[in-house]
Amino acid sequence: MLVLAWRLAWRADRRALVGVVCAEVGRAAFAAVALVATNRVLAELLAGGSATRSLHRALVPLLVAGAATGAASWLSSASTWAAAVLEPQVERITTRRCCGTPTRSSSPPWRTRSSRGPWRVRGSERTRSGA
Repeated sequence: MLVLAWRLAWRADRRALVGVVCAEVGRAAFAAVALVATNRVLAELLAGGSATRSLHRALVPLLVAGAATGAASWLSSASTWAAAVLEPQVERITTRRCCGTPTRSSSPPWRTRSSRGPWRVRGSERTRSGA
């Protein structure tokens, strides 16, 4: 199922697919960095010593955690944007693949009759179609 989804997305828009994948991998990496930095901040704050010294030691990991969280948030937005570009294209390809592309010659008779309306003019007289 995943291979089929990948193939459909690849056929629809390669740039958007690569954008989604790269953004998601980057988001996961920055989220991991943020978690490690948060762990380091907590370790520095809970370590013994004066409060001023603990806050000073926790400052750099706190800035790293904030920057990594911001980058992860930005990449999440980029991934959402690329997925929004990709989704309608994949749906269009899937619909064509499942239902087929209708052609003028393959239209059912009811479609051609309804497109003309219930009345048609033949010469100067009006007659009901299908009657």
